[in-house]
Amino acid sequence: MQIQVNRHYVDISTWTMVRFFSVIFGLIFLYALRDIVAVLLFAVVLASAMEPAIEWFQRRRVPRILSTILIFLAAISTLVFAVYLIIPLLAEELQGFTLTYPIFERQVLREIQGIGNLPFIDFIRENARGLLAEPSQYISGFSGGVVSFTSGFFGGVFSIVILIVVSFYLAIKEKGIEDFIRIALPLKYES
Repeated sequence: MQIQVNRHYVDISTWTMVRFFSVIFGLIFLYALRDIVAVLLFAVVLASAMEPAIEWFQRRRVPRILSTILIFLAAISTLVFAVYLIIPLLAEELQGFTLTYPIFERQVLREIQGIGNLPFIDFIRENARGLLAEPSQYISGFSGGVVSFTSGFFGGVFSIVILIVVSFYLAIKEKGIEDFIRIALPLKYES
C-alpha cells in the first residue's frame, strides 16, 4: 500500500499493518482484562513478599506447604482482627456524621451569609450550597445503590479469591514465581 505524503510516497507493507492492528487489539484486550491482570500481578508480588518468611520456616525444617498455610492464616487473622476493630467505629462515625450533617450545613450557610465584604465572598455565597450538597449526595448515593454495591462486592470477593488462590499456588511451588514469569514473558526476555 502506498500513501502520498508531501509529494513523496511512503510504502507500508501488509505485515506492518497487521502488526499495528495486533498491537492495538492487544492493548484493548489488556484494558478489558485489566482487573484480572492487576490481580495476577498483585498475586506475584504477594508470593514474592512471602518468600523470605517461607525460606525462614524451611531453615527450621517446616515443610513449605505448612509454612505457607501458617503465613496465610496469620495474615488473614490479622486482617480480620483489624477489620473487626475498625468497622464498628467507622460505622458509628458515619452514622453520627449523617445525622449531624444537615445541622452543620445550615450553620455554615448562615455563617457565610453573615460575612461582610471580602474578596470572592459573592462567589462563595453563590456556590456554597452546591459545595455543601456534594457530601450529602455522595452519602445518599452510597447507601442507595444496592445493585452496584452487590456487583462491586461480589466482584471484589471474586478478585480476592483469585488473589489468594494464585498467590498460594505460587508460594507453595519451589520456583512458582519464576515459572509464572517464564510463562508470562517470552524466552528471549528471560534473562
